[in-house]
Amino acid sequence: MLTVYAPARTVRAFRVANLPIRVRLIRWPIANESGRNEAEWDAGQAQVGPRVVVSGRKWVLDATPTGRTR
Repeated sequence: MLTVYAPARTVRAFRVANLPIRVRLIRWPIANESGRNEAEWDAGQAQVGPRVVVSGRKWVLDATPTGRTR
């Protein structure tokens, strides 16, 4: 699941790596000042390399380990 790098940078890295295995990149949109930032990953293509695909979306809901800090 992708959170740290921008979509274009992530896609470029996996394309250049040309790994000998199939890789599924799962969108994990991080909220910005406008709310959910879903469009950031939706602008790209689904098949980014011979064995690399972008599909699905990860959501973190309340009651996850991240949310238990209070």
